[in-house]
Amino acid sequence: MLSNPKHETFARLLVQGVSASEAYEKAGYKPNRQNAHKLAKEYDILRRVDELQSLSQQRHDVTVDGIQARLEDSYRLAEKQEKPADMRQAAMDMAKLHGLVIDRAETRERKDYTIAWEPITEEEWDEQYGDMGAQIARGPEDVNGQG
Repeated sequence: MLSNPKHETFARLLVQGVSASEAYEKAGYKPNRQNAHKLAKEYDILRRVDELQSLSQQRHDVTVDGIQARLEDSYRLAEKQEKPADMRQAAMDMAKLHGLVIDRAETRERKDYTIAWEPITEEEWDEQYGDMGAQIARGPEDVNGQG
């Protein structure tokens, strides 16, 4: 337990998922986002949060083996009830638990560019780029219709 009661309250609130700013206020401090985030990064606070999370995990038996067992039970129940979508979800959750599948979002559009060995003809340019291509070919001062 931390010797400063406000720090202890702050750490406990962080473990509960409260934002640092909100935890800072609820612990009895005047609202200040910068101070809240500084406090959240202090060694004593980080150590206490880690300690509280470990206690919570032990109390609730949150282990990889425990989660794996629950997912296997879910899979078997879905199989018994003939629910293939639920079976698939349980299997995917098991794969994620063991690091076999990583969720990630594509952050930008992928484009494949072809580099030609020879320049294209004027007709090919017009066919590919139309009026926009003609404006680009004339130069930047003409792109907005100004010249």
